[in-house]
Amino acid sequence: MRRSLIFALLITIIWFVGQTCLSQTQPVSADADDYHVFLPVLLSGNANNSNSEPETTFPSLTQFVSTVKNGNGQITGVYVEKLMANPVTQQPQGNYEYISNDPNTITQFMLTTPEVIGLLAHNYLAGKSFFDIKIGDSIFIIDGYGGVAEYQVVEIDSYQVTKIDGVVKYLDINEYQVLDTAQLFAKFYMGEKHLTLQTCIAKGGDPVWGRLFITAVPVK
Repeated sequence: MRRSLIFALLITIIWFVGQTCLSQTQPVSADADDYHVFLPVLLSGNANNSNSEPETTFPSLTQFVSTVKNGNGQITGVYVEKLMANPVTQQPQGNYEYISNDPNTITQFMLTTPEVIGLLAHNYLAGKSFFDIKIGDSIFIIDGYGGVAEYQVVEIDSYQVTKIDGVVKYLDINEYQVLDTAQLFAKFYMGEKHLTLQTCIAKGGDPVWGRLFITAVPVK
């Protein structure tokens, strides 16, 4: 996939906010190379931005790798010392809306350019740990062969979802920069090799008030 894509975009946003905590997406289609873009939206229920799980003995990286090693080359785990030791599952073929509802499982977003790893989770399940990640933290990605790749967090971005002239936009709450869906997708799921973690931000009773994106780059 070429890094430079010429988008002719038609954005249709459909919101389904209910009691069942379903996950949906915002579709954005692009003609170039018949490439279809989806920006995941993680709808949340009883969201809590703090990690309040009972304290347990946390595995070492080596111990965790042994639990997710399964003999294939797919990503099978993500690890942050003393914070995250979660198995990773892939989205079913062509189903870019799928987000695991298992409380411990993180989902790999499969519609990214090859250089990018995207990981998704509901903020009231595995994604609640995302809020405790800090710039400079190491995130380890494990594959089924037992291979480990280290990434370092370099950027944490929070966006409020809003509408301007009837079009959904994303307001960077720190820099007050406004992006549209295609720009946000390109920023986090395209480009140079990196890792993106995404979950929703709940605020003021709105379970999808905003989006949290964590960007990490490979440690060489």
